[in-house]
Amino acid sequence: AGDGARAVPQFLEAARRAAAAGAPREAVAHHERALDIGVPDADLGAALEGIAQAYLAFDTTHARRALQRALEHSRAADDRRGQSRVLLLLSRVARVLAEPATELVEEARKVVEDLGDTPELARALITLGNDLAPAGRITQLREIAEPALAMAERLNDKHLIAGALSLKAAALVDDDPAEAVRLALRSRDLALEAGVVMRAVMSYFTVVFAMERADASPAQVVRMIDDGLAYARRHGVENNALIPAAAYYHLNRGDWDSALAAAQQITKSEYLDNALEIRGRIAE
Repeated sequence: AGDGARAVPQFLEAARRAAAAGAPREAVAHHERALDIGVPDADLGAALEGIAQAYLAFDTTHARRALQRALEHSRAADDRRGQSRVLLLLSRVARVLAEPATELVEEARKVVEDLGDTPELARALITLGNDLAPAGRITQLREIAEPALAMAERLNDKHLIAGALSLKAAALVDDDPAEAVRLALRSRDLALEAGVVMRAVMSYFTVVFAMERADASPAQVVRMIDDGLAYARRHGVENNALIPAAAYYHLNRGDWDSALAAAQQITKSEYLDNALEIRGRIAE
């Protein structure tokens, strides 16, 4: 038992390195070994968040289980910042599964809003903005994007700055699409520089969205999608919005063959419904 307990920090460090290297399945395996042996209570919250983050790349069901356990732990420990982080991760799971997510994000914001500038509050604001963009609520999006960017810059956090820049880009796609592309590319580059894989993949998607509005050539848009997908694959990210993006792009341009070929690549993600919709529209 003593040898096992001494091995726990080694497994947790191996998990951290695997996650940083873009090997989420390996990170899960190391976390599971540590959790099976028994992680000290002081490190348990971080370990549960870590395994959930790794699972999010390829298995939302197991990610949700780990996050529910992490939420119980953070509430019992009165760890408000931990609660906020976990709630935001749960909102990401809900979003992937096409379930309501806004209440989770609002709770994540409220639990830390009186703590001043924190990464958790900035991240909650950015996530709220991400929910507003698809709904076309541009005025509210702009009201969130600027304070989120200012807070991220005060915190000097490249991950958060990248997220806020992506929000600002989404708010500008109609009024100034060229500036939106510039901001989205800066967001992507910061995320790549910081090595924050999921943020980088999300920023790639914002770049593609802005490029379409800026009337970029089809070759440029497809190249950007392919670059983002290649990056995601290299880092083990199997669930991401870029997966169906190429199919929809070709579909909306009337290129049925390319759309069908892209849809057929949607096999192991949470986007199978998108593939079915695309195939159905082509068959009409």
